[in-house]
Amino acid sequence: MNSGNRELRISAISALGAGFSVSGTTAVNLNPGQNFSVDVTFAPKSAGRQTGSLTVSSAEDGSLLTIPLTARGAAPSRSAVKLNWEESPAMVAGYVVYRSADSSGPYTRVSSGAVPSAQYIDTGLAAGHTYFYVVTSLDSEQLESEYSTPIVATVPEG
Repeated sequence: MNSGNRELRISAISALGAGFSVSGTTAVNLNPGQNFSVDVTFAPKSAGRQTGSLTVSSAEDGSLLTIPLTARGAAPSRSAVKLNWEESPAMVAGYVVYRSADSSGPYTRVSSGAVPSAQYIDTGLAAGHTYFYVVTSLDSEQLESEYSTPIVATVPEG
């Protein structure tokens, strides 16, 4: 928020530190009393505590504000679910696997490409959580079928 009595010209907003980044507009002019929000993303490459800073700069006044950032990266989950389903009786080019935390969706695609057979292993899941999966088949023109009946899987604790 610009709490001053003149226009504030922010020329850059940057994040420093492993795993921290800023997206969207980072240059803005703020009139007195005007607010501006910025999104800081944390996508660590390793587990553990990470520190960084968010710096707001002005071309006229240099560094206006530095905000310390602290976040903790979680260790990747080793939990996985192996899915098997009945193969389509029609000739298919492959299958596409979708997952949701809710039986009614929305479902998000988890297979990066067409799965060649009627099985798929989904990794990196949270222990103790229940997931719902649907599968579609692809024809030779890469057109998808309707969703299958949901497949329910609960990842064991620990």
